[in-house]
Amino acid sequence: MKKALCTVIALSLFSAQALAHNFGSRTSTTILKSESVNSKSTAYDRGYSIMQSLNSKSSKDLRTMLKVHDDDIDPGSFKINYQEVTVREYSTGPGVMLYQAAVMVQYQYRVHDHD
Repeated sequence: MKKALCTVIALSLFSAQALAHNFGSRTSTTILKSESVNSKSTAYDRGYSIMQSLNSKSSKDLRTMLKVHDDDIDPGSFKINYQEVTVREYSTGPGVMLYQAAVMVQYQYRVHDHD
């Protein structure tokens, strides 16, 4: 009986180790840009719209939207840490002012650690 119990415990421990996953965390930053528009306030609105879209995405959709292609990603681990909108003002000629939102996104995700 003792021998059988020891065997069951040993198998349980081996199975638990085999199923255990070691993950490391990665943090990255990217910039998403809107199309150019004719007013600064509209550019900010477009930037806020990008932020709102990111905040409503699932982890899987964030991976696609942020274009992360690491093979060892824990698919449910994407998390946005920080977002910020800035607007760039530029001109393509005399009297032509354009504005473009840039959303800086800092995010993190887990990857399987092979060590």
